[in-house]
Amino acid sequence: MVMDFKRINMILSIFWLLASIGIIYLDVKQVISLTRNTGLFFGVVIVMFLSFQVVKIFEKRASQK
Repeated sequence: MVMDFKRINMILSIFWLLASIGIIYLDVKQVISLTRNTGLFFGVVIVMFLSFQVVKIFEKRASQK
């Protein structure tokens, strides 16, 4: 099974772009409040960072084989 990590990164980037737009839209419509719920904001940022790091780890392991 060959993994194309550039494609995986692109799909992940598009997902997080759409998720970020959705969160900002909900914040503007006052469905959620990022100013009062900093845990949500930092949680999303941390999960976003970790998801890209996981892809890098798998890419590094695949290149070592």
